[in-house]
Amino acid sequence: MLRRLSSPVRWMDLEELIGRSRSALCAVFLASVARFVSKWGHLLSEWRGDFMRERSPLFAARIEAAGASLDKCVGFIHGTALFVSLPGGGLLRACYSGHKRKHALKSQNVLTPDGLFFHLFGPVEGRRHDMTLYHESEMDATLADALIVGWEQYYLYGDLAFMMRPRLQTAFEGILSPDQDAHNDAMKVP
Repeated sequence: MLRRLSSPVRWMDLEELIGRSRSALCAVFLASVARFVSKWGHLLSEWRGDFMRERSPLFAARIEAAGASLDKCVGFIHGTALFVSLPGGGLLRACYSGHKRKHALKSQNVLTPDGLFFHLFGPVEGRRHDMTLYHESEMDATLADALIVGWEQYYLYGDLAFMMRPRLQTAFEGILSPDQDAHNDAMKVP
């Protein structure tokens, strides 16, 4: 499981290394993730509001110093698709992502400037939209408590899959002014 999560390697690339078929590797991976989440999932998905309130000014300063155009951004939210082999047990249709045109499991994560995943939600079916994961993880309620520090509102930054919210900023889309285009370029993750 850790080998699969540590690099974007395909199942067929691991067949020779591990000596198991793609479908067997996928089954072992899914069983390992399920076991991991059932045993330690609360540690991965629990929001540590006190920690975020303490670190928000530092995180915002680090992101702004890196050239970002937002001054109160403390982290980045992203929906990640992890591609899987054809799942069994009636999950074939639920795991199919029409957007990616592959079978996948999705998760939502919040990454802070120190490189840590601060919040993790999932895995869920690959057909789910990033904004659906945002609502199911109840991020609005969580962020309302954690991102107001000393009467200042901090926020996360997400890609165009997310909708603009009071505690979630996104890129501009459509016909852009030069300022909006510069903002999008400044907020791109390399």
